[in-house]
Amino acid sequence: MRKQTELQMRLVEAFFSERKDVSKRDVLIQELLKVGLDTEAAMSRLDDDDARYQVRTNEAYWKNLGISSVPTMVFNRKSALTGAQPVAVYKKVLTEMLQKDMA
Repeated sequence: MRKQTELQMRLVEAFFSERKDVSKRDVLIQELLKVGLDTEAAMSRLDDDDARYQVRTNEAYWKNLGISSVPTMVFNRKSALTGAQPVAVYKKVLTEMLQKDMA
């Protein structure tokens, strides 16, 4: 498992199951340690103005496209599904996209 995915899963569990406030730096550091990441590098990245600018630019891009809720799944930047959806809906969207690409 990639560290990014491992950290994401760890933060979700910490927030939703363990009721931890992952926005607090000390909590975040503990969760970074649990997945074996460099806490100094991570905290440095959080404090980096250029990194923060990149995140805000990406956020603005998606908001300008109408994305305003989580989860939102975007397919080839052409269509999107918002909210929790059953597997059948994903199959339908992907099948339709494949048929369009093959036509």
